[in-house]
Amino acid sequence: MALGSVLQQSMFDRMMRAGFPSIVLVALAGCGTSSDVPRTVPLVNGQPSQTDEADMRAPVALAGREAITFAELAAPMAEIAGAQVLEEVALDRLLAQRAREMGMTVTQQQIAAEQGLFVRTMADEAGLSERDAAVALARVRASRGLGPVRYNALLPRNATLRALVAANAVPTAEQIEQELALATGERYRVRIITSSSQSAVAQAREQVLAQPQEARSAAFGNLATSVSGDGSAARGGLLESVSPADPAVPGVIRSTLGTLAPGDGSPVLVLDAGFAILLMESPVAPLESDSETTRERVTQRVTLRLQRLAMDRLARELLSGANITVLDSSLGWSRENRAGSR
Repeated sequence: MALGSVLQQSMFDRMMRAGFPSIVLVALAGCGTSSDVPRTVPLVNGQPSQTDEADMRAPVALAGREAITFAELAAPMAEIAGAQVLEEVALDRLLAQRAREMGMTVTQQQIAAEQGLFVRTMADEAGLSERDAAVALARVRASRGLGPVRYNALLPRNATLRALVAANAVPTAEQIEQELALATGERYRVRIITSSSQSAVAQAREQVLAQPQEARSAAFGNLATSVSGDGSAARGGLLESVSPADPAVPGVIRSTLGTLAPGDGSPVLVLDAGFAILLMESPVAPLESDSETTRERVTQRVTLRLQRLAMDRLARELLSGANITVLDSSLGWSRENRAGSR
């Protein structure tokens, strides 16, 4: 993936993961079996569930004057989202069992804290006010089908996962310092052209450097739109804020940033999959000031990120070892054909 695309995707992923750590979005192949058999009564702890047959056949909607029952909706809904919901419900059971084994009780206070954590983390990592983050949270919930039932199940699920991993998700000093460097260190506004052709990049460099210094930015931007294969090409190759401490940026680019003055062009740089040139526009202000408050905020940010990774890893481990057996044909179809499961 091109550098500009990498940086944009990284920002989007941080916002989404900040808002919703550990929603079960994994599709685990081979954890259990399914069979194309007539629908059966689901089992709970080896016993038939207590769903009231009358409830299944009671009207839940009207089409004009025609009644529609939940029984008519169950199979289509299972095909649409059954695999996702199955994994969420199964994970809730597995987490409750693991918490009992560990002698751990998750309190209502811990569950309530997850709601505030979503908003604060989205605000921090996506650069939003808490008010805007709350609005963004509502939109993301709607886009992911997190209505009251699923969302109210997500909060204790995350609280339990967090409690189970917290002791082992502690950042190192090195991890904190790297995040501090990203937050408080130097940043640069640059333009980039990438190509699989070394000669195309070298020729573009010659054309740019032949221009007076004050005309180089416009010349570089025009060339980027037609020559560059980077995701930033439509913006004239412009990258608004690049940090030499960002591990998502190729090392040869990071080491070059601090050597260029405004208006300078870089040599032709060799990337893993092609070649690139940079044009330095200007230094830009750090994202955050270097203060004790920033250090505390950065430490919390890194801690939460490590917790999210550990929470997702634990969720996958529990589900992969659960030996889930699907007894319903519609639910089985959903699980076998879930997007991304193969």
